[in-house]
Amino acid sequence: MAPRRSEIRKRAELFEGDIGATDLELVERAVRIITERGYELATPAEARDMLGLEQLDTVPA
Repeated sequence: MAPRRSEIRKRAELFEGDIGATDLELVERAVRIITERGYELATPAEARDMLGLEQLDTVPA
């Protein structure tokens, strides 16, 4: 199961000490960490496939 936003924020606070980070800043930080370590980011389609999820035709309300 993928971590929820609150879990990502807690980890960011633990490792970086920044409790005021926005969602965008958390994503940018995660992308930087992943690419600095030589990993490639998954596309949304690849992530769905890895997690065994189907693509939704519409966004649930």
